[in-house]
Amino acid sequence: MRAYRYPPKNQRKAVIFYLHGYGSYAQANGSLAKYLADFDFEVFAIDQRGFGESEGQRAIIEKTEDIYNDQWLLIFEAIKKFKINQQKTPLFLFGRSFGGLIATNMTDSILCQSMFTGICLLTPYYRLWTDKLYTHQPLLKLYRCINPHKMIPGEFKELPPEMEAKWGEKYNDPKADCSFTVTTGVLWAEEQARALESIQKCSLPLLMVEAGDDEVIRNDYLEQYFAAAGKSAQARRSCQPNQYLKIPAVDHTTVCFETHAIRSLVLEMVKFFNKLIAEKNTRKDYL
Repeated sequence: MRAYRYPPKNQRKAVIFYLHGYGSYAQANGSLAKYLADFDFEVFAIDQRGFGESEGQRAIIEKTEDIYNDQWLLIFEAIKKFKINQQKTPLFLFGRSFGGLIATNMTDSILCQSMFTGICLLTPYYRLWTDKLYTHQPLLKLYRCINPHKMIPGEFKELPPEMEAKWGEKYNDPKADCSFTVTTGVLWAEEQARALESIQKCSLPLLMVEAGDDEVIRNDYLEQYFAAAGKSAQARRSCQPNQYLKIPAVDHTTVCFETHAIRSLVLEMVKFFNKLIAEKNTRKDYL
């Protein structure tokens, strides 16, 4: 498994564990991690199995347990290897797209909610723009028993010429692989169905980020899930309210490429996390 570390510019203020999107890999969004490191947040990430520089057959997900186990392995290994004192150093989760879906479901555990101080979800993969994946679920489940690794053509909206000219190299990154299998399609829908319950129970302070022109996922589902998370506010340890951020004039991909979008995202993340760090330090001083 290929792992990455982005050390803080000066002294470690807190640690962020980043989960990349489906078909992508950690370094594809390395600029986000580098910006966060400039604010003294130490960032760790891995390329998920079958993606980027990690081993495994390309775009093959055997079972979701592998994804969660690999993320937890990264967390525990980083804490051990880099001597991260959990009593003094706040830990944060940062999930992007499919990684945001996984991060949401990771919070459905006492371990996660006791270890982490907050979470940021960037364009989380709660619902695809097309309903075909969901209407064909019975057929996909049946087909999974026959040929679980059969590749299914992705259904993506055509890239406008001006976007192709500006970001074609990024969209056509040879390390990225957005193809998926019958098994993957079934797992996506299962994890998405689970996410609403997970976020309702999440007691971690939450920053939800929407790309205003997203045409991969449905932003109305982000709003719905965010509202559901707010219902558990009384259970949260923090006094800070959850926050919803909309970044205009960017889509699901360019939200990580456009300079103004990256700057807006990082500044809001830093502001949100800094408040949680200050609150955590205040509680320590009080105790």
